[in-house]
Amino acid sequence: MHRVFETLERARRWVRVDVRIRAALIHGSVVQGDTTPLSDLDLIVIAEPGERDAIWADRLSITDRLLGAPAAVTEVLPQRPYRWQARTLDLAMLDFTIDETYMAMWDGFEGPVEFLIDRADVQARFEQDMAAQATPSAFDARVDCDDTWGRLAKLTALTLHGRRHIARTGLHDLIGNNLLTLLDRDPYRIGSIGDAHDVQLVQQLDFIYPASSEPAELQRALMATAHWYGELLTAWAARTGKDRPTCPIEGPVTEAIQTLARSQE
Repeated sequence: MHRVFETLERARRWVRVDVRIRAALIHGSVVQGDTTPLSDLDLIVIAEPGERDAIWADRLSITDRLLGAPAAVTEVLPQRPYRWQARTLDLAMLDFTIDETYMAMWDGFEGPVEFLIDRADVQARFEQDMAAQATPSAFDARVDCDDTWGRLAKLTALTLHGRRHIARTGLHDLIGNNLLTLLDRDPYRIGSIGDAHDVQLVQQLDFIYPASSEPAELQRALMATAHWYGELLTAWAARTGKDRPTCPIEGPVTEAIQTLARSQE
């Protein structure tokens, strides 16, 4: 049994006896059933009105109690307030968030979840908020079209200038941020353990990503990325019933990548 379940049992015992806690839930790999030896426990505690700051003040002792050993704590305030992550020397890990009265949903949060305790019917409000979040505004591929082709042009220029490592890492970033968002699914979950229908997509990504910083390999990856981006735009148009986005530099960028190939001969 992975250590994360020991942390879970300590968390169960704690939330049951701490009267400052209105509800508590877990999410992430423990609930999804795909834990590893390095999985953390994703725990959200909803405090009773007026009690969040008190729990926050006790966060170091609570963390050590739940992990069973002294832990290094890092606050994750840029993402949201009252959240921290902790790890022990043997890498038992905890991701902890405190809300008050009810859970404040944030962008990117996904289920499933398991409530450890619920003293005030918090789960009903949570399920309503999750249902509302499950219908996000449709992604418009036209917004990033010019930016994507422009970044492909920049990466091609970097390769020509011999700045191959920057070009390689930049191509990874472009695929993750601009291309995967065109898929009608959550990019964060692509390739997850047990997600069998991702096999073909993962194989395609393995082919597209540059395997090295060699000029010929970068040129191949740039061309494969440009080609796949065109296919994704066409599929997005068919799926949404909108016109396929076009960009004035699409043709010139493709030609520049082809010219890069000829320069390697």
